[in-house]
Amino acid sequence: MRRVWLGIAVTIALVMVVAGNSTVPVVAAQGDVKEITVSAKKFEFGPSEIRVKAGTRVRLTVTATDREHSIEINPFAQGTDKKGTPGLKFDASITKTDFKLPKDQAVQVEFTAVQAGTYAFKCDVVCGMGHKNMKGQIIVEP
Repeated sequence: MRRVWLGIAVTIALVMVVAGNSTVPVVAAQGDVKEITVSAKKFEFGPSEIRVKAGTRVRLTVTATDREHSIEINPFAQGTDKKGTPGLKFDASITKTDFKLPKDQAVQVEFTAVQAGTYAFKCDVVCGMGHKNMKGQIIVEP
């Protein structure tokens, strides 16, 4: 039993070291949730393209690094009927898919990627001349 705990502790330590020294966003599967770290700053999200498999529970941890922003996620795939069933399913308690991002405060956004397709996201807080370019996409693969 002691070896198991030692192995878990070593694995966690290695993940923390790699994540702390990496300039690439941390993506880690934890149980049934895929965790993805996203930054928001004038005039971009990083990463601006997120890829997941259909059926995956996703947790985005989004942090605005320079000022207040937001992330508005369209739950309907591009080119689909907005009156149909959304391809990204948020919890029933979520009534809107626009999340405010106060400066330097991590905000978690969870959803299940139900249907394959490309889903747009953007900032909904005007942040300057390049604001219209602050967007990205979630690509749900079959």
